[in-house]
Amino acid sequence: MGDELAFASSVEVTGAGPTFVSPTTKQPVAIGNDADGSGIVLVSQNAGDDSAFDPVLLVASSHGLTVEVFDVAFNDDKTDNGKKNTWDFRIDIKQQGRDTVIASTAMTVAWIG
Repeated sequence: MGDELAFASSVEVTGAGPTFVSPTTKQPVAIGNDADGSGIVLVSQNAGDDSAFDPVLLVASSHGLTVEVFDVAFNDDKTDNGKKNTWDFRIDIKQQGRDTVIASTAMTVAWIG
């Protein structure tokens, strides 16, 4: 997931959240959670276009654990904490079928572009 964000060829921040051109698919995507709980996915942003594709699994849920990503944000201006051109996000791990978070981490990845 970090490589997808670090090596994105372009980033666009909109009201719906950041989108980027994936180094893997070479298409505009967003990062999200698969609806069936199978993990963290790349979601095509080419709705209605012939180049649209089904979600691409980046991080799989497995061994009775569910992984989810939250609060994906791109810092394109220098903020109070001094970060610029960085991605921030949080990853939570839960036991499948339960809402209790058993592990969580906040991460920052530099955008290399």
